[in-house]
Amino acid sequence: MTTDTALALLAEAEDAICILSDSIRDETVSEYYSNLRDRITALLDSGGWMPIETAPKDGKGILICRTGFDCVVSARWSTHYDQWSTGSGPMAFFAEPTHWQPLPPLPKGDIK
Repeated sequence: MTTDTALALLAEAEDAICILSDSIRDETVSEYYSNLRDRITALLDSGGWMPIETAPKDGKGILICRTGFDCVVSARWSTHYDQWSTGSGPMAFFAEPTHWQPLPPLPKGDIK
């Protein structure tokens, strides 16, 4: 799991707790953090791979793992095709993605 993913999950937890009323906060916080801990553990155990159903569909590039292929490719959701697409166009129906993770950060400094 990336630092950004962990921070996003923790921010989500903070936002949820702020919304809770004082009367239900104590009994709900423990359950919420237990669920959050389970989600973070699952991400760590999976090497950062998350189910494709949770992938962003905002056009941002991500890494995907596809059914029937032992490879990882960069893809993004195409509103034009209404499906996942690589640089060469929409994916074949037999190559449906199953998991995703964010692209790693770009290298810093001079690239040679």
